[in-house]
Amino acid sequence: VRSRRQRQMCIRDRTYTNNSPDTLDVLYFHLYQNAFQPHSHMSSLYEENDKEITYGKYEKEGLGTTIENLKVNGKIVQIELDNTVLKVILNEKLHPNTSAHINMSFKTYYDTGSLRRRMKTFNNFGFKHFDGVHWYPSMCVYDRKFGWTTEQHTDKEFYADFGTFDVKLTFPNDYIVDATGILQNEKEVLPDSLREKIDLKNFTEKSAIISMPIERNDATPKTWHFIAENVHNF
Repeated sequence: VRSRRQRQMCIRDRTYTNNSPDTLDVLYFHLYQNAFQPHSHMSSLYEENDKEITYGKYEKEGLGTTIENLKVNGKIVQIELDNTVLKVILNEKLHPNTSAHINMSFKTYYDTGSLRRRMKTFNNFGFKHFDGVHWYPSMCVYDRKFGWTTEQHTDKEFYADFGTFDVKLTFPNDYIVDATGILQNEKEVLPDSLREKIDLKNFTEKSAIISMPIERNDATPKTWHFIAENVHNF
């Protein structure tokens, strides 16, 4: 992942286990960032309530999260996109207590439109911050009683399965990253000298301003490695 507004293509591998008593012939993913573009379900809701909407550069082009090369157990599968919900039609049925390995390439775009979002950029202490929230395809929940939960995203709360996340994020070397879970390579990306510069004691006054603690070197990006267990989202 890069820190530019347009993110680099990312790779996601996921193992999904069917813990239900039912045999599944489809899977579903949420693509939440697709809500913030013209003609989405969320934009229609705003328009019906006479809310004025502005769209960012990528939103105008219909770019939220794009998917390429989606495979299940190593084989290309048919997919159907309905705004913020992606349907995956399995080549082989997924029986109870069995697992499927899902691999895909995807790209998610930051933007600056007016629709209320959690993934955004903002300035603080003179530096640009990036909040990466729901930036990856998120597995829909299969409920034993109600089946797949495939409601469109219209700025409501989120429902997700518990899972384990093993994530590596590559940024320019002068970015400092915080994320869900436990940082696995702290001494590499957050050495003691850097931790001292960003210690909370340096921000006791609201007017506190610090200089850039790291000098940019485009030739040496950093990769941050996080593992989170039993969480809904990363």
